[in-house]
Amino acid sequence: MRRLTMALATVTFLVAFPSQAWGQFQVGPYLAYHDDADLGIGAFVGVPLPEIDENLSVVADFGFFFPGDHGSEGSDWDYWELNGDAIYRFPLENVGFTPWALGGINIARWSHDRGSEGPGDDHSGDTDIGINLGGGVTFGEGPVAPFAGVKFELSGGDGAVIFGGLSFTVGEGSQ
Repeated sequence: MRRLTMALATVTFLVAFPSQAWGQFQVGPYLAYHDDADLGIGAFVGVPLPEIDENLSVVADFGFFFPGDHGSEGSDWDYWELNGDAIYRFPLENVGFTPWALGGINIARWSHDRGSEGPGDDHSGDTDIGINLGGGVTFGEGPVAPFAGVKFELSGGDGAVIFGGLSFTVGEGSQ
């Protein structure tokens, strides 16, 4: 199921956005804190869509979280998310930052290994699809820009995520 989900998300992303959009794009790492899954790390790629609106872009990201044992000593929990979001920037003049809003799709996967020995199923997990709604700010302009935001996951990941990272502009026209 995991491979199928990843393959479908990749194909959808590549088909939905024409190759000329890849002239300039953003990539980067981020750190996140999920109110249920604790600390996480991830990476993203963002593609501007100037053909539609100069302030619109799409961003795909993958985050892996480290949820701890959740009160089940000796057990191992895993949690990851794959997100596809539309981001709309609200440019402000002479302030040094740009606020933005996001909305999109969240695919969340958790798994639990109880670590017990003997007969029976010691592993469980589930994959859910939900909706992301949130916003944030990007500080400064140029080829490297820090950002921070918060998003709420409705269904799917079910929770709030605070995140921040660095955005690197690469490709045609980058500085």
